[in-house]
Amino acid sequence: MRLFLAIPLPEPTLARLRTAIAGLHGRDLKVVRPEGLHLTLVFLGERDEAEAGRIAALLEAPQLAVPRIAASLGGFGQFPPKGSPKVIYTPVREGAREIVALQQALVGVLQRGGVRLEEEGRAFTPHLTLARRGGGPPDLNGLEDLLDFEVPFAADHLVLFQSFLKPAGAEYRALKSVTLE
Repeated sequence: MRLFLAIPLPEPTLARLRTAIAGLHGRDLKVVRPEGLHLTLVFLGERDEAEAGRIAALLEAPQLAVPRIAASLGGFGQFPPKGSPKVIYTPVREGAREIVALQQALVGVLQRGGVRLEEEGRAFTPHLTLARRGGGPPDLNGLEDLLDFEVPFAADHLVLFQSFLKPAGAEYRALKSVTLE
């Protein structure tokens, strides 16, 4: 099973993001479907059922009993930061430090629990992926204006998701959800 840990977004936040996503079509980008929007904290990749169960149990660790995070999204970002982008995203503005701390606590809990993780090679940057590069160089004209918004949300759940890759885009199933206090 293909797994990752993420913070889901509430419907009012998704409604605002749908507007931004609509403006990304026709720019030689593979746009993320709105139902696929979430803040990924840790990508776990392929795991068997037994390990998925261990990971789900680790989410009950006291180190993850953190308060809900008042956060916001908005603005334009790209990976890599210079040149032709592979990923278009909107960064977390408010609450970024707290989300980084949650991600680091989560990585620590997983590693102490014996879950092997791949090294990222770069520091975790809390962001929401909106699109990936299509076939050719994407049209970036006006993207900074399109993504010039700030939408608040409460990061109040941590979810272990299973991902199913399909031709129309990935589909997700929540395996375990933990409420942030």
